[in-house]
Amino acid sequence: MTPAPTRLSKDKRTHLRYSLAISLAVALMFGTATAVEVYWAVALSTTDRAKAVEAMAPVERVSGAGSSLLEAEVDNKLYYRVAAGPFPDRAKAIETRDLLRSGGWPDAWILAGLDLTADPPEAPVGAGALPASTASRTITVGLTWISGPALVVGTEGRIRAEGFAPEGADAPAVEAERAIELVAEGDWITVKTSDEDPGTKLAPPVTVEADIGAIWLRESYRVYKGAIKVTRKQGSDSLYVADVLDVEDYLLSVLPAEIGGNSPKEAYKAQAVVARTEALSFTGRHKDMGWDICDSTHCQVFRGLYGQSPNQDIVRAVQETCGEVLFSGSSMVRTASFHSSCGGWTESSEDVWGSRFAHLTNVGCRIDPGQMPDLRDEAILRKYIEEANRKDLCYGGTGYRWKASVEVKAVEAGLARMVSAGTATVSGETAGIGAIRVARRSARGAALELRVPSGTGEYIIKGELNIRSLLGGPTLVKSGVFVILPVSKDGSIDIIGAGYGHGVGMCQDGAKALAKLGKDYKSILSFYYKGGSVVKVY
Repeated sequence: MTPAPTRLSKDKRTHLRYSLAISLAVALMFGTATAVEVYWAVALSTTDRAKAVEAMAPVERVSGAGSSLLEAEVDNKLYYRVAAGPFPDRAKAIETRDLLRSGGWPDAWILAGLDLTADPPEAPVGAGALPASTASRTITVGLTWISGPALVVGTEGRIRAEGFAPEGADAPAVEAERAIELVAEGDWITVKTSDEDPGTKLAPPVTVEADIGAIWLRESYRVYKGAIKVTRKQGSDSLYVADVLDVEDYLLSVLPAEIGGNSPKEAYKAQAVVARTEALSFTGRHKDMGWDICDSTHCQVFRGLYGQSPNQDIVRAVQETCGEVLFSGSSMVRTASFHSSCGGWTESSEDVWGSRFAHLTNVGCRIDPGQMPDLRDEAILRKYIEEANRKDLCYGGTGYRWKASVEVKAVEAGLARMVSAGTATVSGETAGIGAIRVARRSARGAALELRVPSGTGEYIIKGELNIRSLLGGPTLVKSGVFVILPVSKDGSIDIIGAGYGHGVGMCQDGAKALAKLGKDYKSILSFYYKGGSVVKVY
């Protein structure tokens, strides 16, 4: 840990004592008050009022926003702080702070407070019904690998943790050199700057920022850009941790994780549009944790700065498609799903998920696909899998065709677990298992319902992912498009299949092949998302 911190001696809400006192008086006169959290981007702090007033015009010019003169009493001295704002959301304040830092105020920082007169901000309407976060370009990405009651974060240079202090307490912000530790204690998060420091209690969420804009978590190689948001998990002493950053910076880590570090540039550009659309359409997916999205395959794989690739085509792909998302009609699509390999035909969202989207239909993954075969028929499906088509764009890719084997005992154990978890049902008296059969398939051939006879009863498993999980997991059973072969003498079940992933939306191996054929990213996207269009929203 590092030496004792430089602490602000007054609660930051006292910085606003004049403006808030007036606001409260007005609210009391009219009998109503709505408390809304607001943010300022502070450019400078000085005891010279004339200097502060002189700086207001340049701050307005650089920030493009109105400026405020805020007063603060620190160590019995009156300081005048020139700030842009107030802003109703932190993302806009951060964006403005960055403008100020590049415009001549390198120490610009964020100040939070309460506006008691403002009406609650309303979500923007129109423009294709875009989510509110689109305007700010900032997303909160939950870091699922972090758990437990304590977290050490660090940087090169100064680091700052901000939050709200307990009632009547000082120091809602803590500053230190290089590293701090955050510990969940009761309803608070205690911020420590050394082993000897008893710590400062802050009410979550606590936001941690570094002067250089990069912070490592636990291990020096796990580096993230932006701000780190830390909250407490309700009912426990565990911490929830998230990275708050610009969606364009987020994509630089997502692309190599989702489509690989050695793909054609136009495939990267198609992936950038799709991944940006997913990030913005998923906003608030994990709102119970205070996140927009998570860093796992549940949303999109994100590993921060340490997950970025040196491949400059990825950087250029993100830059050249900046702000572009996928639309269907006049609105941004609710999902722009993608997968590794379709195996020959993509999936319909209605068949596999029960939700119909016009842009997510069955697409033949070849230049001239012809008529889709009846892959619900077991015999036709087996022939389709065994006789691979070299004309398929994803031919030869990882998971285009695959084989798997699972022991009968493992399936029996899996059935017991799934019945207990409620993801499988059972009828009658069970004893061992008989020949497994697929009772219902999608038009692409994906298994949607599995029936397993047992004694005088039967197990029923519904859902493509549940079925794959039972038979060995989604890594072993790479897709729902498979045929179960007769049980072998050694008590194992052999499976052959086609494709890798759920099959909905863009086939990544197919996209790479189209790029190699000279197709640009918009052509690739229109190939897989029928009726879709690319629209620049910022």
